[in-house]
Amino acid sequence: MYWLYRFVIEWEKEEKDPKTGERVLKEGKEYIEAKDLKEARRKAHELYKQNKWTRFKVDYLTAKAVGKYLRTSVKKMKPIIDLIRGKSYREARNILAFIPRKAARLAEKVLDSAAANAENNHDMNFDRLYIREIYVDRGPYFKRIDTKAFGRATLKKKPTVHLTVKLSERRFVRSKPKDKIEEKAGV
Repeated sequence: MYWLYRFVIEWEKEEKDPKTGERVLKEGKEYIEAKDLKEARRKAHELYKQNKWTRFKVDYLTAKAVGKYLRTSVKKMKPIIDLIRGKSYREARNILAFIPRKAARLAEKVLDSAAANAENNHDMNFDRLYIREIYVDRGPYFKRIDTKAFGRATLKKKPTVHLTVKLSERRFVRSKPKDKIEEKAGV
């Protein structure tokens, strides 16, 4: 039993234009499934040799969403995103639904946006999504004036954060029992 991940291969190939005779750079993408990045690179290298690509790059197929200038602090957001890191999309949604915090509502919105991007832009299966990366960065402070006694004023700093969510696709594969493999082999 193991996970199969989806990878994207971005490739370039130089070809001669039949009309002008000039070299033209052709670009494209191919999608493959593999156990890990090492196996994906090996498969991509085989395709590289077959198709005579000039160069190629292999990476996990990811959908990204960024929530910027969210009105909460890093200190409040970090424990919430630590709970859902590495979980499946549905499991993360269930966890966030039962956390009574404003930061959880903000994280939920960004997570939903990433899932919508995955489904609409990358044709990923909604049930196979998992959180590949999630991190929070400090944003700028909103500066406000707080009035004090005797006509004085002090500066209030209201923190903001930028939340980044990257979703990827994986599926669980059950390996066949050894008995059935031997039967098919005729042993």
